[in-house]
Amino acid sequence: MVDDLHHLKGIKGNFYISEIEYIAPATSHTEGKPASQIIYSNVMEIVEHHQHYVFDSFWNNSVPARQRIKEIEDKIVNSEDKVLNNAVEQQPVIFSKKEEKFLLENEGCRIATSYNDIPHIVPVSYIYDRGFFFFATDYKTKKYKNLERNNNIGLLVDIYESSSDNTAVSVQGSSEFIAKGEEFRRLYNMFKNKFDWVRHDPWREGEAPFVKVKPISKVSWGLD
Repeated sequence: MVDDLHHLKGIKGNFYISEIEYIAPATSHTEGKPASQIIYSNVMEIVEHHQHYVFDSFWNNSVPARQRIKEIEDKIVNSEDKVLNNAVEQQPVIFSKKEEKFLLENEGCRIATSYNDIPHIVPVSYIYDRGFFFFATDYKTKKYKNLERNNNIGLLVDIYESSSDNTAVSVQGSSEFIAKGEEFRRLYNMFKNKFDWVRHDPWREGEAPFVKVKPISKVSWGLD
């Protein structure tokens, strides 16, 4: 069963990837016929590379299949520039090893949302996973209402010791809600395992969503 299917214009070729294996044709082949040779690997560095930088790149630059089917049915011609909720879609941000280490070592950040040019900044607990940030919210919060109307978001993970000794990763991006399904359950288990407050105050699917932050740009300092 397929939970979600996306379309990406202009892709030629294919590969297959799971949590532990990667397979791709090693030679060109006639459409509709299998390749005579394939590349197979279960080396996690190769699998994770294609998961994080190849598959995620394709996925983030694609559109839901239902949307594309509707566009075809309605005979809508897409321009090369795609705009999603006022945010121009760009290539996925790649964090350096030092930045990723810093993000994985921390669990608190500040997020900034805005509606009608009125900014709103709050601290939240986050999890960084495979190039994205996740945090939980509630349907009645100001940040949820802002993101519902304007999915642009700012995020800052920082440690401030003094004016000359501070470290931070600052991100601008877009957001989406995850309220149900397999991804919700995966995130809930991650948060439950990491944070006491989740174990002390649990919730179920549909009661409160997670927010996924997809970075569009980033800057960092103090990591040298």
